[in-house]
Amino acid sequence: MLKHILFLLVSTSLFAFETGVKTFRLTDETRDRPVKIEVWYPIEQGKYEIVQHEWWNKNMDQVRDAEILEGKFPLIVMSHGHWGDRRDRAWIAEDLVEAGYIVASVEHHGNSWDSDDPEFFLTPWYRPQDISYAITELLNEEELSKSIDADKIGFCGFSLGGMTGIWLAGARLENLKIDSIDLSSVELPRIVLQALLEKVDFEKCTESFTDERIKSYLLHAPSVWGFDTDTFSNITAPMHIIVTSGDVVLAPESHGLFLNECLPHSELTLIDSLANHNIFLTEPSEVGKERLPEWVYEVHPSVDKYETQDYIGKVSAMFFDRSL
Repeated sequence: MLKHILFLLVSTSLFAFETGVKTFRLTDETRDRPVKIEVWYPIEQGKYEIVQHEWWNKNMDQVRDAEILEGKFPLIVMSHGHWGDRRDRAWIAEDLVEAGYIVASVEHHGNSWDSDDPEFFLTPWYRPQDISYAITELLNEEELSKSIDADKIGFCGFSLGGMTGIWLAGARLENLKIDSIDLSSVELPRIVLQALLEKVDFEKCTESFTDERIKSYLLHAPSVWGFDTDTFSNITAPMHIIVTSGDVVLAPESHGLFLNECLPHSELTLIDSLANHNIFLTEPSEVGKERLPEWVYEVHPSVDKYETQDYIGKVSAMFFDRSL
């Protein structure tokens, strides 16, 4: 088992490409489910006027609907965390674009800032289906299909999005019986919960959602709750896990570090600092801070968020460079 323990270092950018962005608002007709996708991609340097995003500070200089640079690029598909959205890790998307990747971030309906549905708490298997649907649609999209290298598709997931990646890589959840769910948990909605428990078919959570088109997996502070650990042996694709020792939301000993010990083909980057779970989220602008909850951007005084994210971006790009 390959193990890499890497500690926080100051890094310099080696990236070259400027970033364009498009938004796709689709509907998966088979599930009657909306799927929004934010796609960032390389554009020609110096051709366009770069515009700073209103909500975000970190590396969010981009050009909307610019022409994609000619050539074939690997595709990285992203999955956000609980109550996040497709743009909350735009900083890593831009870092990857600058390194020569197309990045597509999927927004999971029912579990985002814009669409909070209590039923989603109990039906997380919609997430891997969203990712597979997005890959299919992007590979068939007229303009993007010419630019995506379909043989080089990677995945980047944060928190519950990391759990989504574990599922897509081949693991399966245990059957979540109704009587095993803690009704007092703060992670579960309090409204109409009992009715939903009776309604949901939990057998679906044990199904396989493996997508063999995805060749490697990058997990940022992943959740491993609920998995049948015996099925971790199904995961054969390269996987790199990045966690922080200061994460009090998903303690690495119970999640990322534990997963790394269970996997036969994994790498680990441990950031030894007081950086918490939200270190993986984009730093908002002053406008963004007026609209977003404080937990999105508050960090420990000893943590330099930009420096930490620069390091994570470099490690992430290097992993995809060697695994795709």
